[in-house]
Amino acid sequence: MKILVTGKQGQLGYALKELSENHSEWTWRFTDRSELNIMDSKNIQTVLKTFHPDWIINAAAYTDVDGAEDNEKLAFKVNADGPYYLAKAAQEIGAKLVHVSTDYVFDGTKKEPYTETDEPNPLQVYGKSKLRGEILIQQSGVQGFIIRTSWVYGHHGNNFVKTILHLAKEKDEIQVVDDQIGCPTYVNDLAETILETMKINKQYDLDVLHYSNIGSISWCQFAKYIVNKSFIDCKIIAIKTSDIDQLANRPKSSILKNIKFVNKVIPQKTLDYTENLNSIKPNYVLHGDDWRSGIQRIVRKNVIKVLKKWSGKLIEVPYTKNISYSKMKSKIIETGTTPEIRKSKLRRLVEAKNITRILETHNSLSGLIIEKLNIQQKDGFYEFDGMWSSSLTDSVSRGKPDNQSVDISTRLIGLNEILDVTTKPVIFDADNGGRIEHLSYTVKSLERAGVSAIVIEDKIGLKKNSLFDNQKDTKQDNIKSFCDKIKVINKSKISENFMAIARIESFILGKSLSDALKRANAYSKAGADAILIHSKEKTPKQIFTFAKKFSKSKYYKPMVAVPSTYSKTTEKQLIDHRFKIVIYANHMLRAAYPAMVNTATKILKNKKSYPAERNLTSIKKILNLIY
Repeated sequence: MKILVTGKQGQLGYALKELSENHSEWTWRFTDRSELNIMDSKNIQTVLKTFHPDWIINAAAYTDVDGAEDNEKLAFKVNADGPYYLAKAAQEIGAKLVHVSTDYVFDGTKKEPYTETDEPNPLQVYGKSKLRGEILIQQSGVQGFIIRTSWVYGHHGNNFVKTILHLAKEKDEIQVVDDQIGCPTYVNDLAETILETMKINKQYDLDVLHYSNIGSISWCQFAKYIVNKSFIDCKIIAIKTSDIDQLANRPKSSILKNIKFVNKVIPQKTLDYTENLNSIKPNYVLHGDDWRSGIQRIVRKNVIKVLKKWSGKLIEVPYTKNISYSKMKSKIIETGTTPEIRKSKLRRLVEAKNITRILETHNSLSGLIIEKLNIQQKDGFYEFDGMWSSSLTDSVSRGKPDNQSVDISTRLIGLNEILDVTTKPVIFDADNGGRIEHLSYTVKSLERAGVSAIVIEDKIGLKKNSLFDNQKDTKQDNIKSFCDKIKVINKSKISENFMAIARIESFILGKSLSDALKRANAYSKAGADAILIHSKEKTPKQIFTFAKKFSKSKYYKPMVAVPSTYSKTTEKQLIDHRFKIVIYANHMLRAAYPAMVNTATKILKNKKSYPAERNLTSIKKILNLIY
């Protein structure tokens, strides 16, 4: 098969060139404007008659959306007339054509993703020129397909990812629109999809297809993801489209639905495929070959067993060898981390996950357990995302009351021992933050250590643990004073990755929902990155009522739950109420205490240690945890 590619200097041209090295069975020719000018019909005919391709992939386009407003004639020549000339010339020699179009042929008013049969209605010259190209190609009689894609990025050419990386290295903050939604598409995935579709394209009519990577996001969210993944310290500020001056209008939502050849999508509720296999009875099951060993080998064995019932076949695609998540993770733990890398992890987790799971640690051993413990269940892989440095457990583990009798300096000594042997992010419980004059020094100390977030509560005076029933003499800070503390934290911190979490004690002190909401809005406006709403009720009704109201506020920030008393509440329930962090705040110490008392009692009672041994772990396991 002979393939001609136009626009070899563009993103898609480069990607196809790289992929061509894996398809030496095909004859390739890559052209740029100097070799094949798609605006010159005679030039096209000459090149096609000389090379005589079986397929033409048109990767040439005018893609400057704003520039097209001032260069309408050029945009239509490149995006409409040129593709038509290619289509006619291809049709004359019996070649098929692949033409790449855009999501901007739609106006973005549809609430659901756009399908191939939706009526186009472009808002700007660029979209109109691309739509005109589609129409002319369809009228030409050529065979092949038009493939619409969106928000393309890659290693070559100009694209959003490269622009953001460039700006983030030069500026402390970037403003990016947050009210335009689409599907970022990696150009190599697009190129591979084009080649695979060419292999199976046997129809005689021209078809229109959609292709983008799965998942939708705003430009602002995409920019935050790029910066976070690149570990660049740059603040991304969300703005509206109306806040910037652009020549061309953009669609507010241009999500493409790209499942034209998918007849049905069936939910997979467990890791085991048996139920769905028996229901569908497929002739083929496609899976990567990485499940031949490890925990999924049992799942694979069951799939093969079930398929035998109707002579179904398992097709396994080779995975890249010697890439192991567990080995990579072990290497990271062995190598350690830097304070800046650790510090940035929590914010990225909150943005990326449905809920971030935090567990209390009070010494290095409990930190290692959090670091290394993970379980594989039918519905996925689970682990703790980070650690909670609790003032309660820091005090009690030292045999002292939870009333700030252990100062910050002493707590930091223990915390640094934990940080020496772990890599996961830490949220630090700073009680009420202490005197406002000292708070900036606390923030600087925590940042230097690599702590990701500080939590301060809005109570004042001598601390009394929030879970005590009698809070009679406990006082709550006034809103202005507490907001000043939040502002001090933000002013004192060096990195935007360091988070300030405001803990509201209104429910603990018997105050109203309206008081809690008033405080949440004020603390959010003052600069809090998240809101921890505290409750000592045995059910989550109180905090869920708060969450329902606060979620609708224009000052909404991610919410944090501490289910110490309402412990029957599931993480799914918290997710459904828009909580982004759950802190299991004292469970490791509470588990250790009865275990130690039980062991000590058995030794004392039996005057020997043997009766206690069956409830103890081996010394070898302890050593393996450390070494």
